[in-house]
Amino acid sequence: MTSDLFEKNIRMLVRQAALPLENDTRMRARAEFLRAAEATPSGRSGGLAVAAAALLICALLYGAARSGTPPAPPSPPFSRELQEAPPAATTFEISGGNELLKGVLRIVKGADSSRTLRFEGRSPLPEGIAFHAVLMPAVNRLVKGRLEEDSRSAIPTSTRLESGGFTVEWEAPPPGMATLQFRAPDDAQEIPILSLLKTMESAREWSFVALLWDDGLLSKLEPQLGELTQLAADMRDLVARVEASCATMELFKAQEKALIAEARRMEARANGISTTGLFPAASQQIAYTAGDLATSMPIFTWRDGKFDGPSSYYTNHQRGKTFRGDLFDFDALRRYLDECVIVGGREFDLWIANDLRRSGLRPLLIEAVNRSAKRRGVLEFAERLRSGAVDGALLGEIRQIAP
Repeated sequence: MTSDLFEKNIRMLVRQAALPLENDTRMRARAEFLRAAEATPSGRSGGLAVAAAALLICALLYGAARSGTPPAPPSPPFSRELQEAPPAATTFEISGGNELLKGVLRIVKGADSSRTLRFEGRSPLPEGIAFHAVLMPAVNRLVKGRLEEDSRSAIPTSTRLESGGFTVEWEAPPPGMATLQFRAPDDAQEIPILSLLKTMESAREWSFVALLWDDGLLSKLEPQLGELTQLAADMRDLVARVEASCATMELFKAQEKALIAEARRMEARANGISTTGLFPAASQQIAYTAGDLATSMPIFTWRDGKFDGPSSYYTNHQRGKTFRGDLFDFDALRRYLDECVIVGGREFDLWIANDLRRSGLRPLLIEAVNRSAKRRGVLEFAERLRSGAVDGALLGEIRQIAP
């Protein structure tokens, strides 16, 4: 038998067995094939021998395949439903609207960890009517010794009604209360739509109030309030070290760069806490205090060998003022930092009061109060918060920081 014919037969047998042509398998098959083929060189007996050898080779190949690495399991079938599954979403309770506009509010988490606030509205108004929408997250600000809700960061968008509904989206704000306002004014409508409207323009205005958090927030309050309190203490220590370095101009100049850098790091830490939205008023006060200190140090002056505060052309060569309008003084900075701790406690109280409004009094909420009950700003209100007896008078007391 020629070598070409032999190789051809080997390839054919292997293809029929549907097994890979590995070197060790091929060598064993070749040896068995030659032995069987050479035993009866011609005639019918030769054909039988070849057939027998073929069966033997297939058996060898099958055995080799059984003893080798098993084939990988088949891939699962393509599922269009699985591939097109919507991102995870959390639905929030909202109040407001009327028979002309109702809606559902969700926060949708994308595959890239982005978070989108989505309002899905339904309305019986004419198809194609244009809506203007504004999202106004409420953020606590300390204004003249009182915690006020600031909704100035309005985020506008617009859309049109299609098939009785519409969807508007915003980048999701931090946890907190938010107001959503919708209008369908005449000057935003096409002329054919105006002819179909049966309601006055003043009746086409709606407001919704949303509470944008879930039960998971309660477990985050105490750790972040502790971090905020520690940051205020660290900042207070930095103020003391800056004050000590100002004993002489020479001593301060030797430490100036390092002290400014540390103040900026404190400012960044406070801003980082602020972005989470849990204690915005307190964390911003710390950030402002740290920024004030860092900005003032390059223009510190001394008169007759005594520290005279920050002064420059921009302050009319008078002692500079703090971000709150007080003359720059280390005692003033310490007072701000002490106040920040109380403000943080009061912001905690407001979270508890608003969560009572969201879901009522629950063991989960009482446990959250107990974890922070001894902190400044919480201690004086803890018992009333645990009782669930929150009313407008209590909220007024919580918001009032300074007399």
